Amino acid sequence: MEEPRAHLARIESLGARVVTEVACGDMVWRAWGDGPPLVLLHGASGSWTHWIRNVLSLATHRRVLAADMPGYGDSDAPAEPHTADALADLVAAGVERMVPAPAPLDLAGFSFGAIIGGLVAARLGARVRRFVLLGPGGLGLEPAP
Repeated sequence: MEEPRAHLARIESLGARVVTEVACGDMVWRAWGDGPPLVLLHGASGSWTHWIRNVLSLATHRRVLAADMPGYGDSDAPAEPHTADALADLVAAGVERMVPAPAPLDLAGFSFGAIIGGLVAARLGARVRRFVLLGPGGLGLEPAP
């Protein structure tokens, strides 16, 4: 079995590290593959590595763009106060730089990334063809028995 740091380095080395400038400074992305763009937004206290088990298989048919959202991973922190709307504005600006309009894209968000992803999808409108929520919080749903 591959040692965790070596595994992380290997997966990262198969893609590209891309830095986009947003209002708070640098927003860092990892990118793999070719094809229709798929933007991945991680959960709270995370980074692009929340998607490490998925990026290579997704990249066989997609251009996978895994963000380090502002304030997480390698991206610069936003100014206070920290709000979901302010973070969504920054992430939407980063997406615009990675996938310039009017190109369509698909979006997936895990946990906190699903909440921010919903706000980003609202900002990008019809450009978002699909939005997948994985383990979203804040929906007020009762857990299954």
